[in-house]
Amino acid sequence: MSGGGGVARKYQPRRLRRLDSESEEASTPHDASETPILPWFLAAIAGAVLTALSGVVITVAATTIGWFSVPDESYLGVLIFAARIWLLAHGVPAEVGPVTLSVVPLGLTLCIGVVASGVAGFAAQQLLHSRRVSSAELSQRDRRALSLRVAGVFSASYVGSALVVSALASPAGMAARAMIGAFLVAAVSGLVGAARVIGWELTAELPQWLRVVPKAVAAAQLVMIATSATVLAVALIRHHNRVEALHAGLDPGVLGGILLLGVQLLWLPNFIIWCGSWALGAGLQLGTGSIITPSQTTTGLLPSIPVLGAVPAPGPGSGSALWWLASGAVAGGVAAWVVVAARRRARFDEVALVGGLSGMLAGLVFCLLGGLSSGDLGGNRLIDLGPRIPELLVMGPTVMGISGLLVGLVAGLTRSEPPAEAPTAEAMPSDDDLDHTEMIFR
Repeated sequence: MSGGGGVARKYQPRRLRRLDSESEEASTPHDASETPILPWFLAAIAGAVLTALSGVVITVAATTIGWFSVPDESYLGVLIFAARIWLLAHGVPAEVGPVTLSVVPLGLTLCIGVVASGVAGFAAQQLLHSRRVSSAELSQRDRRALSLRVAGVFSASYVGSALVVSALASPAGMAARAMIGAFLVAAVSGLVGAARVIGWELTAELPQWLRVVPKAVAAAQLVMIATSATVLAVALIRHHNRVEALHAGLDPGVLGGILLLGVQLLWLPNFIIWCGSWALGAGLQLGTGSIITPSQTTTGLLPSIPVLGAVPAPGPGSGSALWWLASGAVAGGVAAWVVVAARRRARFDEVALVGGLSGMLAGLVFCLLGGLSSGDLGGNRLIDLGPRIPELLVMGPTVMGISGLLVGLVAGLTRSEPPAEAPTAEAMPSDDDLDHTEMIFR
């Protein structure tokens, strides 16, 4: 009967259902009509070069708008400046006359990373088509090897492109920094893109109890980014008069106003991370003598950048600003909650320890982001802009780690599901039992 197979499938033991599912997935044939558009290595090489070129084109377009407003400069100098801004997105300091910029425009870096991930994914797809296989037909070991192969070729080609740009636009001695920065951007983005298409799960390489930690850390980062963006939005709305006054004082005109907005958007992720450091209580500094925390604001000479009009007035902070300090505890608690949701049958002590570890790692990751977002906007009083890293290293991992530990402990003790017990030899089904069960429901 047609319904018999469904009933047998419904009451089939869980292990057999899993085996049948894996068998059906592995037996799915690859569509032979799917032929590669390009050889995969050519797609990876050309894609890396085009990714670098697209990033340079973005900066050239932005600086060209500025050149229309100030056409006295030679266009060759504009192109060199654009190339240096592109290199700055990879951590290479940009010399603009007597001024050295080292604050990485993380907005541009993220745009490059998104494009690089998609291009590396396309190259990985061409590799699968050339082998006439689907990702379901590959073992975890093969998926890892193919993902690393695509990411390696893509990264090497991207680094080569960055070295060419550095040789044409940067002073001597910057090639090493360009190579390191370009490799980090291309390796991370390329590996993510290739692994997504090929189906390599990076967390599958970790021990069972540790596999949920990356997801928990990512959840905590999302909480901090959402909180930081809210802090920035509230500050801009509250001090919009000062922001508008600074913009009007520059008198940029229409084209200059568009350029000024675009430049601030390139550094928008930096501003968001700085606000996160403020919300954690570590605060931030905007050059020598300018320190902003929820409890106290001390400002010195600030550059005439409209977004900096959102900085609070000098003096003690309001009592309501202290509520933002709870953001770190919430982020650590969310990290622990992700661990609890994924490990429902784990012992309470394991959940508490992994929750605390996830919170602490989330704090360290946010410290890393704070370090990447910091830098200089020149000399004298415009040195060391960004989060106060020593204070952030204390506040971030400590608050998130303790919160994760406590939430994991409470959730582990109060949940309704009992912890899983190790199966005894008598409880484990034998191969004869499985074969007998399969014959009954076949």
